[in-house]
Amino acid sequence: MSRRFTVLLLAFMTLAAPLAQAAGLLPGCTPATAPPGNPNLGWSAKGLTSDVGRFPVGLDMVAMLRTAGNGDKSKAYAQGYWSSGAKVPVKRLLAPGTRLEKIVPAGSLPSAYTGYWATVEVIDREKAMPTLLADHFALPPSSVAADYDIYAITAKSPVSVFRSPIAPAENTTTCVIEDGGAEQTLVLDRAKFDTPVKVGEIRE
Repeated sequence: MSRRFTVLLLAFMTLAAPLAQAAGLLPGCTPATAPPGNPNLGWSAKGLTSDVGRFPVGLDMVAMLRTAGNGDKSKAYAQGYWSSGAKVPVKRLLAPGTRLEKIVPAGSLPSAYTGYWATVEVIDREKAMPTLLADHFALPPSSVAADYDIYAITAKSPVSVFRSPIAPAENTTTCVIEDGGAEQTLVLDRAKFDTPVKVGEIRE
């Protein structure tokens, strides 16, 4: 192998890695199919790794989860929410009547306990790009679909929520990288909101 060819090959390999990431695939990963009973095998968010208890806003999250009745699991739950974001969350107070929305695969319902929501403005912006929803919201495979329904909850009284940009995610089974970046609104006390109602649809 000539020296010139070696130099050209190394240059190509150097460029190829960023291109693989830009295309949404893990470099050097061989795609496989997740087992039917575990569609999220290999998927993980690549968000904050710091201890939620080291930050004042993190302690607020733990306290709110404890007040909502989560007891000894409050810190673990807060850490999960914390790790779903790319940056430290910002606490915001919502007025009564404020609506938040969530996308779910068409025909399904939001979990009774999920705290992952978004503002109406975020959903309005993102639904204009339906093929990028899974990427921008870094959805796990079990939540990815061609068509989505939009559900809304409305604050019944003044309530604090926490906002952060969604962290990237990667799947070592399918080799897919999701960029995240859409703003999430973390609802840690669903009792302060009414029952979710369907308010729209997203169809490709």
